[in-house]
Amino acid sequence: MRSFELTLRTTDREFAFDDVNRALDELERRCEAFIEGPGSGALSSDISFTVEARYPHQVWELEVPLPARRLAGPADLEALCESFHRKHRDVFAIADEGSKIEFESWHARARCRLGAPVAGTAAPRDSSVPPERRDIRLADGKQVQADVWHVDRMPIGEPLAGPAVVQTETTTVVVDAGSEFELLPSGTLRLYPEGGAQAGAPLHAHIAERS
Repeated sequence: MRSFELTLRTTDREFAFDDVNRALDELERRCEAFIEGPGSGALSSDISFTVEARYPHQVWELEVPLPARRLAGPADLEALCESFHRKHRDVFAIADEGSKIEFESWHARARCRLGAPVAGTAAPRDSSVPPERRDIRLADGKQVQADVWHVDRMPIGEPLAGPAVVQTETTTVVVDAGSEFELLPSGTLRLYPEGGAQAGAPLHAHIAERS
């Protein structure tokens, strides 16, 4: 992705349609040059436009998407103003629809998808070695015996039961008693809270390195 910006100050009360559209033309040319240059050969590409705007005397601007690639007339300007009021209400829980809006700078972003996403895969492992067993202390203070797995020796796609500890080179995951877990082929550790797979949606943590 590449972003481009031009500063052009105007307001909704005296909106400079011609100047704004010339600025958008220039931003689009820059995006197209990026797509045809560094982004050439992309599977897909797109260009999006936003503007930073504020009420008078505000310190911070809000970035708002444009309703179209160009602002052709009052209807497009009205849609843009409504979008700003809505964004202001979302961020600050208040909007002043009767206030003037100051537009400060105009942005265009060129996005290129250079390749299809590739899912990670867990590295090959020897899962014939059983886990170690040792005492651990859970969050509730109880001391229990737990299986201790190293991620490189966990079976893939096989549900396992807590209490357990899963270790990697960089982190340790503790699985409570009554919970279930399994290592997916993607290298993601899927955790089912107490009650197992029937209790609700699982949690996920990517802990295995890709091969």
